[in-house]
Amino acid sequence: MTQSPNQRIDLSRLPAALQNATGKVVGQGALMLAASAAVNGLSYLYHVAMGPLLGPARYGEFTTLLGVLTIIAVPMSVLQGGVTQHTARLAALSRQVNLATFFPSVIRPVLIYGSVVAIALVMLRSSIASILHLPSDSPVLVLAFVFALSLLSPLTMGALNGLQRFAALGGAMVLATLVRCVSGLVLVVLGAGAMGALAGSGFAAVSVLLMGVFLAPAFFRLRGNKEEAQADASRFPTDVLLGVLALNVLLYGDVTAVKHFFTAEEAGQYAAAATIGKALLFLPGTISLLLLPKVTHKHALGEQTASSLRLAVGALLLLCAPLALVFLLAPALPINLTYGAAYLPSTSYLGLYSIAMVIYALLNLLLWYYLAVGNRRFSLVLLAGALAQAGGFALFHHDPQQIVAVVAGTSALILVLSELVCGGLKGMPTAKAALAGVVASASRS
Repeated sequence: MTQSPNQRIDLSRLPAALQNATGKVVGQGALMLAASAAVNGLSYLYHVAMGPLLGPARYGEFTTLLGVLTIIAVPMSVLQGGVTQHTARLAALSRQVNLATFFPSVIRPVLIYGSVVAIALVMLRSSIASILHLPSDSPVLVLAFVFALSLLSPLTMGALNGLQRFAALGGAMVLATLVRCVSGLVLVVLGAGAMGALAGSGFAAVSVLLMGVFLAPAFFRLRGNKEEAQADASRFPTDVLLGVLALNVLLYGDVTAVKHFFTAEEAGQYAAAATIGKALLFLPGTISLLLLPKVTHKHALGEQTASSLRLAVGALLLLCAPLALVFLLAPALPINLTYGAAYLPSTSYLGLYSIAMVIYALLNLLLWYYLAVGNRRFSLVLLAGALAQAGGFALFHHDPQQIVAVVAGTSALILVLSELVCGGLKGMPTAKAALAGVVASASRS
């Protein structure tokens, strides 16, 4: 078939088009990396400010409640990825869908889950307060309220991401974090204590919903196939949910255990060391953002992915090693600079805790790597580790140092077990990758 002059492709414009597209992708990536860095930095400064303002006892309450909120909100965070994927697919296929037709299929399970959890928090508030050694059940009521306000904000963020409104998404992330910091600080200064510090997260969630309406109004005016949208959006990524939930239990369960087993003062001291130590977890967080699409692309083509993983691991260790050495050799320095002399007793926890957080940063990287290559076994390894850590807390809680030892021991155990089961760092291919390689070799021959 011959082409008319109007149908011929002007190849002379191809290099410029490719350069323009590449520049756009790089710019979008840099924008999101900058927004993520700003959010992480502001969140960390928020903790730094809350330590002296609340004091060790109240700060321990705040970090415990925040840890519980992080764990119970995992399904909404995972669902954000599903909304992003399906919104992007529908937009790419020009099958548009509006809020009324797309969200009901997603809102329903979220609201059911959220209602059950919120009602359980309210009904069991006295028991939860007793278990966590809270001064009253009021903080649990605030936790339930903040959780309820946070139900739908991940869906709005997912829609912004799916529509590739990256400037709007980055701006919403930063502005919501600012709302959290300002509102929380004001409430704490006014005397609301740990409840005020936690309430800032609720104000941030409301601001995300409001910003979604103004930053991406086209999303709320789209029309599309209602049945198709509901069928796509209802597919819940259970393997992602399991892995992320288990990892969050591993990362935040120790603060809750310390709050249960020890005094408010000891819990606050431990929370300070845990917050500083988790800087090693969040510092290399953007590496996962860059690793995931690269590994997904290679795996889809049947190519070897272990080299990408090793490169990411090397970058992670390069970022974490200097800070980990400071935490290990001079723990009093970051504690005193961040929280002041009142928190210096926590220096005995920071060294070993920093080693554990480096391992967990590696495990977080491995989680997204294995999800990218379709390996679901790693999520089961994390789940087994979460159960083992909970058992360790129940058996060994003579002092907070034992809790740190359980955290470090569990992290090392999970890393060893994951290599035995999955073998990612050793370059052992998953069954799916091996099959793809065999098929590719057969087709070439």
